[in-house]
Amino acid sequence: MTGRRASILALPVTLFALLALVPAAQGAFYFHSPSGNIGCGISRNGARCDIAQHSWRAPKKPRSCKLDWGYGLTVSRHGPGTFFCASDSVLHLGPSLAYGHKVRRGRFKCASRTDGMRCVNMRTHHGFKLSREHARRF
Repeated sequence: MTGRRASILALPVTLFALLALVPAAQGAFYFHSPSGNIGCGISRNGARCDIAQHSWRAPKKPRSCKLDWGYGLTVSRHGPGTFFCASDSVLHLGPSLAYGHKVRRGRFKCASRTDGMRCVNMRTHHGFKLSREHARRF
C-alpha cells in the first residue's frame, strides 16, 4: 500500500490513539462508568469508549489491524460508530460519570446510563451504545 491510501487507512487509529494522549487541558476529557467497566474519552474531534468485560463478540479483526481490536467503539466527525484498532486504552482514566449524567465537547455528547454508555455526534446523529451485553453502532 502506498502513501496517501495508507495514511487514510491509518487515520482512525491515529486520531483515537492521539485522543487518549491529549491532556485534559487541551480539550479532551476522560471519565468512566460508576461500575468502572467502561472508560471513555471525549474531545471536539470524537468520542471513544473501551470496555473491560462484555458478553458480545466483536466483528472479525481486519487484516490491516496489527494492534488490539474489538474492545471498544468510537465515533468521529463523519460516519457511524465503529470498532477501532489501537494499542492504548482509556479504561480507568478520569472521574466516574454518575448514571443519568452527560458530558459534552463540541458536537459530541456521552451519557452514562445504568444500561451502558451512549455517545453521539449531535450533528450527524451517528454514534454508539456500549454495555456488557451489547456494542451497538448507529
